[in-house]
Order: sequence, then C-alpha cells, then structure tokens
Amino acid sequence: MLLSCVASFTCVELMDYTQFVFYAVVMGMMTQDRKVIKKQIIHSSDVLSVIRDVPALKQFVESFYNCEY
Repeated sequence: MLLSCVASFTCVELMDYTQFVFYAVVMGMMTQDRKVIKKQIIHSSDVLSVIRDVPALKQFVESFYNCEY
C-alpha cells in the first residue's frame, strides 16, 4: 500500500519524501513478490529519483532482488 502512495505523497509535515520512499521500499521488499519488486521499486521513476539520496538503499534493493545475500 505504501508503494502505491509514493507518487502522490504530500504529507511533508509527517516525514520528508526521502524518508517515506525509504520506508516504502523496505516494506515493499519484505511483502511483495519479485515481479512487483521489479515493477514498482527497481523500475519506478518516483523511487529512482530519490533512491540515490539514501545511502546503500539502491545496492540493498538490487542485491536482494538478485538473491545476492
């Protein structure tokens, strides 16, 4: 549910957009299957615009998706 709200998140007084994307990505990785992870996290333009600002999140997502634990 968090992943579907990434594009329309506007509640910046609760948390900033970067922090929201971080939580959405981590929760999405734990709850979604591989197809959804690839479509809504790895190839999402909203996530890709912010993922570089969070240290090691891009590497974490890609290694999790590629099963490189």
